[in-house]
Amino acid sequence: MISDPLRPRREAGGLAVTSTAADGAIVVHPVGEVDMATEDILASGIDAALNDKPAVLILDLTGVGFFGSVGVSVLIRAQQRCDCELRMVVTPPIRRMLTIVGLQNAWQLFDRLDDALRMPSAKG
Repeated sequence: MISDPLRPRREAGGLAVTSTAADGAIVVHPVGEVDMATEDILASGIDAALNDKPAVLILDLTGVGFFGSVGVSVLIRAQQRCDCELRMVVTPPIRRMLTIVGLQNAWQLFDRLDDALRMPSAKG
């Protein structure tokens, strides 16, 4: 079950990012477009979640309508900073983009948030 938002909504230029706590994980919910104008908003939302040192961080990208290559860079930087299990809930176009750039196996990808939440943590 997802609780109330942990932080206020971060918003600019067509992207809003909220975070919620759910069953020991933090779920980051970006909604809108991820491009050069909004990458810092996404990165800021992810960084804020990572500052809470979750065991599992889930990026729910299902509300993202456009995910440019700069978004992939944000994901790579998040992985480098992440000292936790990173999971992503993706749409078919985002999964296709990650496959094209050869990153489809770099992270645990899910089609539904419920599936990402139900997966037991690899860290125990």
